[in-house]
Amino acid sequence: MNPTITSFWNYQEAFSRNLGLINLAEKGAQCSRPHDPMPRAIAIERILDMARWTPSGDNSQPWQFEIVEENKILLHIAIPSLDKDIMSIRDGEPTLLITGMMLETLTIAAGKEGKTLSWKHLAQEKSGGENQHRFEITFQGSNNSVTDSLYDYIPLRYTNRKHYRVTPLTDMQKRALEAALGDKLTLRWHSGWGERWRVAKLNMQAFLIRMKSRIAYEQLRERIDWQYPFSTDKLPLHTLPMTMPSRHIMRWAMGSWRRLRALGKIPGAILLSAIEIELLPALLCGNHFILRRKNAHSLENRVAATIAEGRALMRFWLTITKLGLTMQPSYSPIAFAEHGSHPDNMPREDWHLAPECQSMAKKLEAISGCELERLVFMGRIGTPRTSAVASRSLRKPLDELWRNN
Repeated sequence: MNPTITSFWNYQEAFSRNLGLINLAEKGAQCSRPHDPMPRAIAIERILDMARWTPSGDNSQPWQFEIVEENKILLHIAIPSLDKDIMSIRDGEPTLLITGMMLETLTIAAGKEGKTLSWKHLAQEKSGGENQHRFEITFQGSNNSVTDSLYDYIPLRYTNRKHYRVTPLTDMQKRALEAALGDKLTLRWHSGWGERWRVAKLNMQAFLIRMKSRIAYEQLRERIDWQYPFSTDKLPLHTLPMTMPSRHIMRWAMGSWRRLRALGKIPGAILLSAIEIELLPALLCGNHFILRRKNAHSLENRVAATIAEGRALMRFWLTITKLGLTMQPSYSPIAFAEHGSHPDNMPREDWHLAPECQSMAKKLEAISGCELERLVFMGRIGTPRTSAVASRSLRKPLDELWRNN
């Protein structure tokens, strides 16, 4: 829960003083992470406590844990429907990527406790009126376990939406990131001002489409924390690279769908926010990247293959943090391009956006150099301008993540 502190600076000071800061100065990473008031006495709880730092879209945290035996848990992952989450494409592929990232984080955390794990997909089912994936995860003791070098970076990894240094990644850094992906995904780099400009325009176009979507509006209004710079269950507005006047305008406009539509009719009103949030950050970075699967998935192997890609993505992101770099995903272009490729799947409320999404699909295929169904993830990477983290999404305490039977 957010503390009732009205001053940003008082909040930041209190956060640092009472909850502490993990500082890996030698790696150029300083990040806010709350410490639990009591250390976990049970190994499986320590593992889950680390796993909750897995990334998720807009800090949605769609997971719940259920301990069924001493060394066995059930992982429940909620699948948002398309009429609730405009990014939920390809029968919930983003959710499966998140699941893969969660399983990789669990594996790394289990290794710290001298354990290995195995998992199996039990079902995709309806529970409580929503679709869910359910996984059984079993932990075993290991005599040959070695702590993964990425372990310490799990709580430090975060999404940095601010401006980066424009210094391109070195060949050594690129090779390390390519190695982190293994053989599951191929990596396409976009460097230089010309290529960054192409991707920046694509990101800005996706933002403008999103601001015209009623579903995206409802989703964003619920997911943004408008007041506090640190949030355990939402996306703090302070993480967005916006000027103070723009923040006030955005908060006012997001107060109702009627206001946002009215603002959109004023020439250039939404464009200013698109420039601040998407265009400038996309230009002010080291490199852009696109992750592509080697072949399109078959229906039979879709779940397992996507989870394997999510696991590779988690190691990729943690390696970014280990290298002293930072990253911001850019999933909106993929999602809207997918809607443009399959407009019949779009929710009725957003059918009017189909032509713009189709335009997005053509541009993204040209930039990525492959067909849309092979696109998995994209984003920007660079060196942060400062190691201090003034705002970020945190995570719900473990005690709020247990499954209620």
